[in-house]
Amino acid sequence: MTYRSIIKSAILGLLCASQAQASCNTTACDNDYITELRVEATGNILINTSGDESSLNCTLSSGMIVLLPTDANAAQIYAMLLTVQQQGKPIGRIRIVSTSNPCRVSYVWQLE
Repeated sequence: MTYRSIIKSAILGLLCASQAQASCNTTACDNDYITELRVEATGNILINTSGDESSLNCTLSSGMIVLLPTDANAAQIYAMLLTVQQQGKPIGRIRIVSTSNPCRVSYVWQLE
């Protein structure tokens, strides 16, 4: 078993263990892990969580939530998402802009 596969197994175990508390509804995803952050050449940041984003009342971009570089406080929001991902902690909440296309971040918060 390679080091990379051991790390992937550990992360998957953490995600599965926390899945019972994680949830997305029509307006937000709460207590979900950030499983992917993708920065596009346009500056858009695509966000994937351990939750089911299809429950959100917005149009996902490639199945993901979008943080636009022109959004207010985009750099601070990205920093928070990156920090919790690196720490292996769930994000308290990612609130979306209802009916947005693409599905855009309204705000995020962290409880701890």
